Amino acid sequence: MRLEKLFILLIFLLSLKGHAQIPELSPLSKISVLTCGSGDQLYSTFGHSAFRVKDPAVGIDVVYNYGVFDFNSNNFYGKFAMGKLHYTLARQQYSNFIREYKYDQRWVNGQVLQLSQGERNELFQYLENNYLPENRAYQYDFFYNNCATKIWDVIEAVYGKKLEFDENYLQKQYTHRELIHQNMPTNSWSAFGIDIALGAVIDDLATPKEHMFLPSYIMKQLNVSKLNATLLAPNEVSIFKPESNVNKTDFLRTPLFFSLVFMALVFIITYTDFRNNKRSKWLDVGLFLITGIAGVVIFFLWFLTDHTATA
Repeated sequence: MRLEKLFILLIFLLSLKGHAQIPELSPLSKISVLTCGSGDQLYSTFGHSAFRVKDPAVGIDVVYNYGVFDFNSNNFYGKFAMGKLHYTLARQQYSNFIREYKYDQRWVNGQVLQLSQGERNELFQYLENNYLPENRAYQYDFFYNNCATKIWDVIEAVYGKKLEFDENYLQKQYTHRELIHQNMPTNSWSAFGIDIALGAVIDDLATPKEHMFLPSYIMKQLNVSKLNATLLAPNEVSIFKPESNVNKTDFLRTPLFFSLVFMALVFIITYTDFRNNKRSKWLDVGLFLITGIAGVVIFFLWFLTDHTATA
């Protein structure tokens, strides 16, 4: 029994040592917020935000990324459809992070946070603690809990009332739907699907803080917000700027084109039936089937999932 107690004590002391191994940041350290441009995939359409901690004195240059999900998790697609998918905080070398964005030709800006050495260590300790396996997962929400909103939430959690939010940082307020459309190609299938799936709640005017579900708006807020009456991140630096590449939408592949073709076919068939005094029952069945399936999907999203955007 005595040996067992000694063994338990040894494990406890080792665990304390493991938690104490987080290094102290030096006066040369910097913590910045990275804001990244949109990508070609739907999940990257709205851009990305992350923290970067750099300290050449202790050999640290890492990115804390709240935008990671695991495709291999149990029932991934079921959790995604039901709005129960957990995202996690990932930590990776900055060199690997920036390499990915250069490869995808997505711009990256950085904003160095104007923090004292003690304040940098507070934020660094919080991020390291948040990265522990038992803490890193969180319930994702498209509007209220994503990689961009996490930036402000973390800073606010660390500094509390010393942090001042600027309510007047917007030139114009938008609805959630308008904010979504700012980041999506006009007349695209992704915009078409979102307009159908998301509920009337996204037509409400977003508050200044609610605009920050988009990385571009958290970047704007950091420019003007204050910590201890000092501007938190007044300057933006372009880290990577890709070559301009304007992608033109092929009209023949857009929802508008297919809708026009579908409408024309229905009109022609209906007119032909009228002239011949007959009725194409298969057309009625097809129309009711399509609208019925769409109705079931919308009902599922609105009433049977945890997605706040479809409520």
